[in-house]
Amino acid sequence: MKILHVVTGFPYDYSGGITNYVRALVDAQIKLGFDVSVLAGIGGNEYDYVYQMKSTKINPFSLKLEVEDTIYEQDVLTLLKKFDLIHFHMVIDFPSNLLLMISKEIKKYVISLHDYFLICPRIFMSDYQNKICHLIDVKKCNNCCGVLDRNDFLRKISNKIGVALPRIINNTPEIRLGKIKKFVENAKLIFPVSNKVCEIYNNIIPSNNYIVNHIGNITSNMPIPSKVKQDGKVIVGLLGTLSYIKGAEVLVNILSLLKKDNINNLEFHFYGRADKKWLDKLVSLGLIYKGTYTQNDLINVVSSIDIGFVSPIWEDNAPQVVMEFLNLGTPVIGSRRGGITDFIEHMVNGYLFEPTDSFEFNEMIAWLKNITLDDVSKLADGIHKLKTPEQHAREIVQYYGTIKD
Repeated sequence: MKILHVVTGFPYDYSGGITNYVRALVDAQIKLGFDVSVLAGIGGNEYDYVYQMKSTKINPFSLKLEVEDTIYEQDVLTLLKKFDLIHFHMVIDFPSNLLLMISKEIKKYVISLHDYFLICPRIFMSDYQNKICHLIDVKKCNNCCGVLDRNDFLRKISNKIGVALPRIINNTPEIRLGKIKKFVENAKLIFPVSNKVCEIYNNIIPSNNYIVNHIGNITSNMPIPSKVKQDGKVIVGLLGTLSYIKGAEVLVNILSLLKKDNINNLEFHFYGRADKKWLDKLVSLGLIYKGTYTQNDLINVVSSIDIGFVSPIWEDNAPQVVMEFLNLGTPVIGSRRGGITDFIEHMVNGYLFEPTDSFEFNEMIAWLKNITLDDVSKLADGIHKLKTPEQHAREIVQYYGTIKD
């Protein structure tokens, strides 16, 4: 079977959640003996099994919807038709017209739903005012992605000064969604990466072909590091990107309350990148910024963290940082958003709270104020390693085998 994985928008070796996952899956499928190729964005290292294509008219992350590039569309379709099975992961370079053509001309394809790009042009289900959407309301989308928002220059200025553009409603998002529905509906199988992703997609595009399938993560093959003790304090660690939708304001509220009550049994450490305005504020409240890190640093970084902290306010699909913490023996404090609840069980391998529920938030603060290393150790005892990329690859191949021509 000749398999093509599609992960456009970025070079194949880009260090990002979806590209990291696809590389691990492809490596595992090659080891299983399959003839595997990849369609990715232009750039990065060259691989003999990777095709690189990029539209000259379509900019990833633009709200300039319904752009057509007929040459690119035909080139992509010609390539897809050379394979027995197409597995789509990320299509941010694909215009909706191309997705509609794929639904009509490609007989055998599956889709992994890692993000919300197909149903939310802004991807994060966070609207033009930074308000979180928990389900898709296409009428709201028509307002959120209005006429002025589709002008890349105006949107860039708007984002820079922090002032939303005036609303001029149009039905372009609704037209786009109509084409994408055909693309999703005609897939042989659809793999949401968490139950919440499945719920959100199924609400707007109902189908019997959804199969929730948690991905594998390479940290499942890594040894659990010994913890570095730091003066008896509990080190709460954050990894990755810190922004408003990633829970920066939640963290500000937590650190403000802990500082007010002079709680000194905790330290919050952050490794990664953050919006400067949030980072400056958080550091002033006691956050210790440890700089950026790479995947090669991960074991050493996590060895200095007693309990992870992952508190997005958006419906984060299935954060791999949660998987990394758990696989490296570290319990996690997490918000009840997106796919986090698929992996964290409250007071078993971590602590769950709803960031907008004042009772749950205050309960979490009270728990934090009294937390000890023994409490963390008990939660660590409840952790079990998650799926490896190899286990996941075998599952995916088994699902491929159920597809009828």
